Amino acid sequence: MNELELQKDASIQKFQVYTEGEGVHWVPSFQLEVLHIANCKSNAPRATLPNFLSYQHDLKYLDLSKNNLVVTFPMWLLVNNKNLRSLIPHNNKFTGHFELPTNVDQNPHRLYDLQIANNKMSGKLPPRIGQIMPNLMYLDLSGNGFDGSIPTSVGNMSDLFALDLSRNNFSAEVPKSLRTEVINLSGNKFGGALPRELCKLNLWRLHLSHNNFSGSIPACYVNIKNLISLHLQSNNLVGSIPWLNKSRSFLTTLDLRDNNLSGNIPDWFDTRSPSLRALLLGGNHLQGQLPNQLCQLKHVNYLDLSRNNLTGNVPSCYNNVSFGKWIWRFPPSSTTLILTDSWYQYPQLDLQLYFEQNYYDISTEYGEVVEFRTKA
Repeated sequence: MNELELQKDASIQKFQVYTEGEGVHWVPSFQLEVLHIANCKSNAPRATLPNFLSYQHDLKYLDLSKNNLVVTFPMWLLVNNKNLRSLIPHNNKFTGHFELPTNVDQNPHRLYDLQIANNKMSGKLPPRIGQIMPNLMYLDLSGNGFDGSIPTSVGNMSDLFALDLSRNNFSAEVPKSLRTEVINLSGNKFGGALPRELCKLNLWRLHLSHNNFSGSIPACYVNIKNLISLHLQSNNLVGSIPWLNKSRSFLTTLDLRDNNLSGNIPDWFDTRSPSLRALLLGGNHLQGQLPNQLCQLKHVNYLDLSRNNLTGNVPSCYNNVSFGKWIWRFPPSSTTLILTDSWYQYPQLDLQLYFEQNYYDISTEYGEVVEFRTKA
């Protein structure tokens, strides 16, 4: 036997896994490569890792998510299983600091998928995390209590595709050495100017909402070639919305709400933004009239222009804009990665923008959702 899967089935109302009792150590006669124990209910008063895991040395995939496990981060799993590729213990109650093996200079770990989101870990990240795990493609540490700075060694992860450190207490500067295509740093304490170095990356998603960034939005942000999602909500940004310097934007979501932006709404929100689904500009100091170009956004599901200083009348063409039903499919992916903060739930509309294994269909079946205010 090299594979074992224990997971709660939606059709089964009660499912329990009976673990070893106190002081009982079961020595298994097998070595697993794949172990999936997710969303289970332990019979123990305090859910901990099963002892038999300490005898496993060939694991390649281990999913322990959603089990309410109350333990420190099990560094020994990485030490014992040199070929572990995916470690997925998100949505538990892991506590303490994030400690990693140190004697790996000659043989760095081969892990490529690490998801520790929504636990209770704290402290600073290991300074040498990039040297210890240089093969990581997906790193999700969101929803914990980590603080300090992001180690510059993260730049050693040359294959990193997605980095999610949202909903922590990170501060200082965003490392200039980052190399990835998906960045989610929302809900931290980063400050200063928005880092222009990020414009050099081939980014798909850039989420920096709910921080303390200040200054203007670099023009290069809206001109990143393949960017589909830019979230800068709830910072201290000033100045105008940058202009588009290319013939076509692939943005599906632009969220600039609750800043101090001023000036007019730019005219590139038209046929040059054919993929735009959510345009969120509320809570700023934008002025001028509502531009007719917005009527050319044929696929917009959510338009928020409220809490600004817009004047004049609502253009008649807005009566012909069809806000509502759409279906969006994300390209296939070989690995599961849930990026928190990508869930955007609005009244009357549910935009769920996150990665799932293979693909995820998003359907909204609501009617018109338009929010704006004008001053006579």
